[in-house]
Amino acid sequence: MFNSDGLETALVDSGNQTDAEQEVLEALAADEIPASLDLDELAALVSRVVRQDEAALASLYDSLCSRVYAVALQVTGQISTAEEAMQDTFWQIWRQAPRYDPSRGNVIAWVLTMARSRALDARRASTRNVLTALCIVVDEHVEFLGAVAVDEVLAQLLARQRHIVEHLHQHLLG
Repeated sequence: MFNSDGLETALVDSGNQTDAEQEVLEALAADEIPASLDLDELAALVSRVVRQDEAALASLYDSLCSRVYAVALQVTGQISTAEEAMQDTFWQIWRQAPRYDPSRGNVIAWVLTMARSRALDARRASTRNVLTALCIVVDEHVEFLGAVAVDEVLAQLLARQRHIVEHLHQHLLG
């Protein structure tokens, strides 16, 4: 559901964000829309994207990329992951432009909702990749050092870290 300002209430008020994410989303929600971001013009651009107009997508990108990047960077905390999420967001706009419904909210809210979702997906994927790599390293060192040395290393980890490594090792590497 969108509020009268056109920003998705669930996006700002869902309670699923960290305090930092919540601050960014609230700042974006409270932000005045610059004159260069006329909502009617943005909606017209989306209508052109529906017809596969690449120039319209480029104009939409130019208008909204800084906001999309800000949300993605805040959610992911990593430049490369935020850039990937931003690219995924505009690719999703290209594919799903026909699903935009102006009666549910403005283009900015629609795009930033997608940006947050893509950033969360990218953050989860990045975390999985790092943890998978960690498990592979641990597995390789088991062969080299032997199980006793690995047990010593695991004993030095915090309980939560140890649980994560053991769980991932068991599920990802069998």
